[in-house]
Amino acid sequence: MSFTNISVRTSDTDAVAGAVKRLPRHMNALVAPAERGWVTVFEESMDEPDDDRLSGYVVMLSDRLKTAAVGFLVFESDVLMYTAAENGRLADQYSSWPDYFDENLPDEDHERLAGNPKVLAQLAGVAELPVRRAMEAEHDFAEEKLAALARALGLPPVVAQWGYNDLTDESLEEGPANRTAFITIPYHAISVLPSE
Repeated sequence: MSFTNISVRTSDTDAVAGAVKRLPRHMNALVAPAERGWVTVFEESMDEPDDDRLSGYVVMLSDRLKTAAVGFLVFESDVLMYTAAENGRLADQYSSWPDYFDENLPDEDHERLAGNPKVLAQLAGVAELPVRRAMEAEHDFAEEKLAALARALGLPPVVAQWGYNDLTDESLEEGPANRTAFITIPYHAISVLPSE
């Protein structure tokens, strides 16, 4: 299982949809209704294992909306990665298997991808200990680790289950109960994030 999504700390779904429309997107996007004080974004091109694109979108949405945002990437059920930002500044990054894509990853990149439960908990406005426990716990699959982390952060359950491709798969029998309430944002060639 592979998927990505970004959760933005706000209850203003329309503001998130507006910011997504102005991202330098390459494909379509979906924006879920606000839940637990977070709005989750699913963008089609992010479902490829491209943590640079995911990180860029997290920082851009955080900057545009002046709030916290965290993006998750699950790859082949083996790796969980996240990027967290606040007010447009990169705050934290994590990989459950840092050298999965590069066996020669430098030590400084291992340190950069270690994740900081304290920073992540502060961004989410939750206690640090449950976040730390979720990050340190052993799980058979990356999506199980993400589910534990999402619970600790108070994120909507959809974060640990779906990506854009899953949500738009016509043969998908299961899915979020509120899937029809998602805002669909089609790709358009003029999508850019204007400067302030």
